[in-house]
Amino acid sequence: MRDIRYDKLPMFIGQIIMKNYVPGPAVSFAAIGDANSDGAPLQVGQFEADNRLDDVLSKVWIEEGGGGTGQESYELAAYFYARHSVLDCLKQGRKGYFFFLGDEGFYPQVRREQVRRILGREESADLDAKTIFAELAQKYHVFFIYPQKSMAERRSDIDAEIKKRVEAAGGIYEGVDVRASLIWDNRNDLDLHMITPSGEHIFYGHKQSHCRGELDVDRNVRGETTKPVENIRWRKGTATAGSYRLYVQNDRLRQSSVAGNAAWGACGPSVVPLEQRVQTESKQSR
Repeated sequence: MRDIRYDKLPMFIGQIIMKNYVPGPAVSFAAIGDANSDGAPLQVGQFEADNRLDDVLSKVWIEEGGGGTGQESYELAAYFYARHSVLDCLKQGRKGYFFFLGDEGFYPQVRREQVRRILGREESADLDAKTIFAELAQKYHVFFIYPQKSMAERRSDIDAEIKKRVEAAGGIYEGVDVRASLIWDNRNDLDLHMITPSGEHIFYGHKQSHCRGELDVDRNVRGETTKPVENIRWRKGTATAGSYRLYVQNDRLRQSSVAGNAAWGACGPSVVPLEQRVQTESKQSR
C-alpha cells in the first residue's frame, strides 16, 4: 500500500489525461479500514484534477494493524460515495468509475451507529450492504481489484495477527504442546474456556490447572482495547494426552452492533474437532 500510494497514485490523474481515457477527469482518493476497530476507518479526499491530489495522498494515515478477520468497511465507503458524492457526469447521462483496491471482504450491513459516529450522518436503521452497493452502481461503474491469495496465505495472515497480539500482551505463542487463542475486534469481553482431558475447567476464574495449563492472556475485562486476545496454553513437554474442549462466552456485551467478528487459532499434536460456542445476553449460537 505504501509503494502504491507514493509511487503510483500521484501519476494516476496524469495517465488518465495523457491517454485520454475519459474527458474532463477528476479523482477522489479514499483510504478504507475497519470501522469496528480502527481509529480512522474512512478517509476521503475531494474530487481533484491537478496536483492537489498529491496533498490529499500526503495526508492519508496508513493505520496498519488489521484485525485478521477477513473484513474491512468497504460497505461504509460505498455508502458515503453512493449517498454523499455529486457527479457532474450524471447530468450528461454518464456514470463515474469506482475502483476498490482491497484484500478483505465487507460487512453485511452499514451500521447506523458507524454512519453517525464516523460520518456525522443520520440513518433511521442499519442498512443492508447489498442495497448500498446497488445504489453505488447506479452512480458508478464499480470494480473491486482483489489481489489473489491462497487459503493457506490468508490463514497465515490470521495466525500472524494472533501471534502479534498474544506476544504483545505477554502471553506464550511458541514453544507449546497445546495452545488455543481467540481474537476479536471490539470492546466486548469474550471469555475463552477450556475443559482439559481430566475434566478441569480453565477460564478467567481458574486460570491455572493442576495439569499445568494456563490462561495467560485475558483481555477486555474493562473493555480496554478494540484488538483483544485470549490465550490458553501448555508449555512444551507438559500437556497430557486426551481430548480438549473449547468454547467462548460473551461475558459482557458492550458493542452489540459488531457481533460475530472473531477468529480462532489452535495448535496441538493432532487435529481434533473443536466445539465453538458463542453466547450473548439474548441468544446462543453453535
